[in-house]
Formats: sequence, C-alpha cells, structure tokens
Amino acid sequence: MSIDEYQLDDLDSLIDSIGEKKNSDSGPLKSPEPGNDESKTRELPLDKMNEMEEHPKPQEMPLEKSEKVYEPVKSPAKPTPTPPGLAPEREEGMRMPSPMRASTDSPNRTILYIALFLVVLLFFFMLRRCTSSPAPVTVTPDEETTSLTQKSGTYADDTQTPGQDQDTAKEKTQPVYDLPEEKLQGAAPLTVKPNGPVVSGTIDPEIAAVADALKIRVGIIEGSSTKTREGIATTISSGTFLGFRVAHTLQQRGGEVLRDEIAVTTPSRGQVTVKGNILDSMNKINYQTFLNDLKNAGLELIKNPLPDEGIINVQLRVTGSFGPAVNQDFLIGPSSVGPVELQMSIKKMESVLSKKYEVVSKRMVDEDKYYDTYKVLDLRGQPLFFVIGKNGKVSGIQLFSERFKTSRGLGIGNILGEFRVCYLKNGKMTISSTLAGIPFASTVGINARFFLQGRGLNFASQVFPDDLKISDILVGSSPFVK
Repeated sequence: MSIDEYQLDDLDSLIDSIGEKKNSDSGPLKSPEPGNDESKTRELPLDKMNEMEEHPKPQEMPLEKSEKVYEPVKSPAKPTPTPPGLAPEREEGMRMPSPMRASTDSPNRTILYIALFLVVLLFFFMLRRCTSSPAPVTVTPDEETTSLTQKSGTYADDTQTPGQDQDTAKEKTQPVYDLPEEKLQGAAPLTVKPNGPVVSGTIDPEIAAVADALKIRVGIIEGSSTKTREGIATTISSGTFLGFRVAHTLQQRGGEVLRDEIAVTTPSRGQVTVKGNILDSMNKINYQTFLNDLKNAGLELIKNPLPDEGIINVQLRVTGSFGPAVNQDFLIGPSSVGPVELQMSIKKMESVLSKKYEVVSKRMVDEDKYYDTYKVLDLRGQPLFFVIGKNGKVSGIQLFSERFKTSRGLGIGNILGEFRVCYLKNGKMTISSTLAGIPFASTVGINARFFLQGRGLNFASQVFPDDLKISDILVGSSPFVK
C-alpha cells in the first residue's frame, strides 16, 4: 500500500472516531481556546474536514507502518458534580471544568478547624466568667483620695448646704489642706549681745523676731539666690515688703554657719541690724518708732513668748492693702466682681454693665447641656470676665484680667506666697483641687477659687511652692470647671 493510501485509510479512521464523539457527547466537539479549560472545545467545520481529505499533509520523511500520525481523540471523563456555592454556575452550551479533587491536606485542615473551634469556645467561657463576676465595690470619695491624705489634711464636707450650688458641692470631694501660719512667723532666742542689750533684755528679742518675720516674707515674695565660692555658699534675698526694705545674707561652709545677718530699713529711714538672730544695732530709730512704722504699714504684731523653750515667736498680719487702693469697678468682693453680684438677675446684670462695658451673650455647651454665658469687654474691646447664668441669675463670674484685685490688692499674676502673707488675718487659707486635678487656693471671707499654675506642687507630700502663680479666678461656681 502506498503512503497516500495509508494516510487516506487513517483519515477514514479519524472521521469515524469523530462521528462516534458527536454521538457520545451532548454537545458538539470543540477545540481548545486560549485561556479556557481543554474540555472547552469549538466545532470543527465540515469544509475544513473535506479540505483535509483532498489535501493530505505532505510527507516529509518515510514512515514505518507501525507509526501513527494521528491519535484518536479520547472522550473526557464525566465531571463530578460540584457543590453549590463553590463554583460558578454552568453556562448554557458550555462544559464546566472538572472540579479539583480533595487534596491530601484535608485531614490537616479538619484538625485546624477543630482547634479554631476550641479556641473560640474557650474565649466564650472566659468572657462569660468575666461578665458573671461580682459587682464592683462602691468606693466613697474619701476612699478614692486616701492616697493623697496626710495627717494634717482634712476633707471638705461634700454635703450640700442650703443655697449651695450643686455643681460646687460635687467638686468638694477632693482633700482640702490648711496652709499653716507657723511657716510665716519670726523667731529669736530670749537673749541679748554678750556686751549688753541694745534696748532691753525683753525688747531686743522681740525686735530680732520681727526682723526675722520680715526676712521670711521678702524671701517668699522675691525669692533668693545662692552662689558658691571656695567652698563657701552664700545665699542672698532682698526686697521690699510694705515699705520695709530687707536684705538677708547667709554664708555656710560644710553646714557651719559663718554669717547670718538681717538688715532692715524702716519706712521712717531707721536701720535695724540682726546678727545670728540677736539684735545687734538700731540707728535713727527707737522702739516706739519701730512699732509705729509697723502699724502705719498695715501690719499687726502678735507676740508669743515661750520662756520654757527660751524663744519668742512673732506674727505679722496684714490689716490693709498689699498695694494701691483698688477701684470699686475692679474690686473682687466676698461674692461679687465690680458691680456684678452672685444671684443677681441677668436682666439687672446686663442693665448695670451696659453703662460702662460691652456685653456679648453666648450659649455654650457642656455635656450636651446649654448654658447662657455673657462675655464682658471694656469699651476698647478688651475681654475682662465671663458671667455664667443659671435659672435667670448670676451663678458664677470667671475672671481672666489682671485689673481685678481683692481688697488686699491681689489677683491674677500674684503668687500663692503673697496670698498666704496677706490673708493671715483671716486665720485660715486652704489649698485643694478640682476633680480634674486643677489646684486652687481659697480663703475665708471670699467665695472664690484662685487657680494655681506652676511646678513642684505635690499633694501627697503636702508640698505647695509659694511661687505658684494665680492664673484664673472663679467667683461662685461654673459648670465648665470640673
């Protein structure tokens, strides 16, 4: 048989197999398309088949009879049904690719699922145990602030008194500390110079103790500086307190006091020198003139001799103003600021202020509650203070201008030490903080909180630096101060 006849017989065999394929499959035979599965085929046209019969493929090299040019096309295996949701839906007239068989990792995956389920179950039981724990113990305000309380600290009464603002009552849950007066009192030994007293054995210690009290006040208000040279530390503080010029020099070496001298120049130009806490000299002044200078400066002398201890203590209390007289329009009173008083009606407040000030009403929100506030400015547009309204009345006045002073001449910009010195006459000055931790000072006789700003304050150790500045003043109460 010739090569052409062999190929023609083989072609007949191919045609027969194609016919069988058409009969066995539900759809027409299709050739593979790029990007599709091999099971997706396209139909072979009949004219293409005739062309193959008329123009057989030319032979390029001799073939053995045992070799085959064409392999019969095998019918693909019937695809295994795929579970719904794991494969795309079958298109009409298209064959879907056979799903992949389960891999050998199925046991490992099953173990992973089981482990994950156990972890979720364990987390559920732990969560349920936490939510089913006993309710927390209620802690009182006193217990919350125990760590800040020292022996000398006392708690403010958190019960609301008649007429007291509820917001103010809530804030009084922090510890309140008394600022003791003992730190501000002068002391001197009941002794005189070896060569005899300057005035007398009774008066000399008293004058020396007064000089020591003046030194303490100047040190608080003006501060001090220390320099060390050749092992000798020299501390100097100087300044003026109510007309008394005071200079203190202290020299020490290794804890040994080499020099301790206080020089005082009185308002009447008298000079007093104290060395080692003992009166050393008085020039251009006598004892009675010295007492008159104290009284004219607005200082009250309180003597406390302690013969059993061999010392005398004296206290100087301010009875007048710490500075120039305060204009009534800028006076911080016991419950007022200038012409505005607490519990005054808002209408009256606006009427009073409209004569000299500009009043801008605002509505401010705090914790989803709206409050009527009034910003007060001078005629030049400079802000002076806020008025907080409640139920149609003035409930609080918040200052942010240094022009407003108390009757002692103190306000924003002054330091805590000046307040302590000037308000000893009231017998009590305290320090506390809001629930938000903002420290403030208070004094008897003024319904105000003087908020402090600075470093070094420590409630736990009861350290209240005298150089803390007054940054804001609130007369009455405010919902914005927590």
